Amino acid sequence: DRGPTPGRYSIHSFDHRIIHRLGRLRPNHRRGALLASYPLQRLPLLEAAGASVLWMECHLIDEPLVREIHGSGRELVAWTVNTDREAERLTRLGVDALCGNYPDRLRAAVRAVAG
Repeated sequence: DRGPTPGRYSIHSFDHRIIHRLGRLRPNHRRGALLASYPLQRLPLLEAAGASVLWMECHLIDEPLVREIHGSGRELVAWTVNTDREAERLTRLGVDALCGNYPDRLRAAVRAVAG
């Protein structure tokens, strides 16, 4: 609350109980659920956690997932994207953000797709 830009803070975790609990305390913060699996029912999971962002392990992201998440009015963040090829694939699919260990590679891949 005392940081320089509290309106830009986000809460995301693999432990969805934390997202839910902190969301009640800080309802104005964006909340995201991290997943390293492809559950059959993703939207109820996000709803239960109070999350508006799905952080999905990058290799699990496909076109149906992007359509479903965007169709529900939510955002999709891909993690951990470390190759140009994967960054380009995900950018073409329309993910909202890329998270990786090499930001320069991500920027280059996004520029290549944007043309």
